[in-house]
Amino acid sequence: QNCSRIEPFAACPAMLGFAQPFLWLVDLYISFLLLAVVLFSAKVGQDALEIGFHRTRSFLPAQGHPNQVLVCDDQIIFQCILPYFAWNLPLAAIFIVQHSVLKRPLQRFGSGRRVYSFTSALCLHLFMAFYKDLDVEGLSLDLAHLGISSWRHFSASSAVILVSFVAFAAHRNGSWFRAILF
Repeated sequence: QNCSRIEPFAACPAMLGFAQPFLWLVDLYISFLLLAVVLFSAKVGQDALEIGFHRTRSFLPAQGHPNQVLVCDDQIIFQCILPYFAWNLPLAAIFIVQHSVLKRPLQRFGSGRRVYSFTSALCLHLFMAFYKDLDVEGLSLDLAHLGISSWRHFSASSAVILVSFVAFAAHRNGSWFRAILF
């Protein structure tokens, strides 16, 4: 079947067959980044580092936790807040512009939702790679003070996140997970 160049992959079976492995890789990357954002937010990579699971971190974008930290003393907290926002707001703006302003133009491509989701994943990956965390003495929550070791946090967080993600991805009726990709 002859297909025009502007038809989406789904409308052209010959193109879909050729591109299917590439599309699966794109979908896998998008799914991986959705999972990685939750793991990053839970700082699972930091726990992995503290308990000696260095290889686990290598599989996560940005090694599963912020790589750079701005440390503040109690007396000079406001001197740290400005550099924190000066560094992180432009990173956030990249995602916000892509997520809001470029949404419609990106969805006009043949596999528009997939293109949009892929570019969103790239922007999140960029954000996680360059994000600087803010550590303020006395304000940061240290789980060790609550009796929760890095090992317990890593095990519990990873288990809950992975089981939830699998259940979320496998849900067939009304799952918006598939809508994210397709």
